[in-house]
Amino acid sequence: MLLAKQGLTTQAWDISSVALRKLQQQADAHAIAIRTFTQEITTQSFSPNCFDVIVVSRFLDRSICNAIMESLKPNGLLFYQTYTQYKSSEQGPKNLRYLLAENELLQIFSSLKLVYYRENSGLGAIRQGLRNEAQFVGQKI
Repeated sequence: MLLAKQGLTTQAWDISSVALRKLQQQADAHAIAIRTFTQEITTQSFSPNCFDVIVVSRFLDRSICNAIMESLKPNGLLFYQTYTQYKSSEQGPKNLRYLLAENELLQIFSSLKLVYYRENSGLGAIRQGLRNEAQFVGQKI
């Protein structure tokens, strides 16, 4: 909703119609325009050079990462945040298929210009902040 509040044309994709319905209700309550799409996200979901900004949160399907990068417009930004294998709690998925290895986002999105990267597994007070996750921001050049 933050991007839509700033005037960006915003789409939300998820396989969960329940999650999207809640998002749409919140958007409607604040008169924010968001288009929601209930769908399984595959490589066919993306078209080349069509998004200025893509945000991926707590989702990992390595098979679509190239399609995500290709769908960014030149100078477009990717914000990606999801769970890592190095966890300090049971939060997030258990299956390694859905967990990142150390620095994996840096490898997956190496063709993007790195803007920001952080892994928050065991750093600092492990009960505070975004633990068990990696955060990546990259720009298509």
